[in-house]
Amino acid sequence: MFDNFHTKICDQLPFWMCNIDVHKPALRDLITNQRIYVHLPHRDDEGRRIFLCQLGRFDVGKDILYNFHDYIAYSGVTMMVSNREEETQVNGYVIFLDLTDQTMKHMTFMPIEFRRKLFGLFSNQLPARIKSMIMYNAGPVWETMWNLAGHFVSAKIKERMSYCKTMEEVYKLIPMRCLPREYLPDDYNGPCAGNLADIASKKIQEKKQNSKE
Repeated sequence: MFDNFHTKICDQLPFWMCNIDVHKPALRDLITNQRIYVHLPHRDDEGRRIFLCQLGRFDVGKDILYNFHDYIAYSGVTMMVSNREEETQVNGYVIFLDLTDQTMKHMTFMPIEFRRKLFGLFSNQLPARIKSMIMYNAGPVWETMWNLAGHFVSAKIKERMSYCKTMEEVYKLIPMRCLPREYLPDDYNGPCAGNLADIASKKIQEKKQNSKE
């Protein structure tokens, strides 16, 4: 599966995982400021890696540093870092899609044809065990995108999708201790993953330390 996946990537989406420079200003901005894709530091009770996707929270204005090629490279690098974790290879992922504030500009930031390719590769070729996908606060924009590209997603993944309208519903699927402070009630005093800015900063420091070693 790994060989097949990388062959497909190099052929169809070479800018996703080929010759990626993580020190490029555009990627640094995506990682540290936009924080669209975040590996949360704590695993759930089944040992699964939780992958937060904030698909309506990134800047799509005129003066942004990145384009959709950078966006795809960023998503690919983030996913493949976790794929190297032995525990993630065994126990798989929970993908938490926060669709709050998603607009048509967010959806069309990536051309629909590339989105279809991405859905197809994600569903049928990605060497990762997707155990659960949680869609929070989905609205008309998500429904439009799903109608255009959702048929590329495999039946197995569709069976593992859950839709949540409130965070109380999310808490039944993801332990509160695993979530960032921004996703917890103000009066919650228990363990959590920390705030998103600190999680992103820690990841940058880990990358710097690994590069020195």
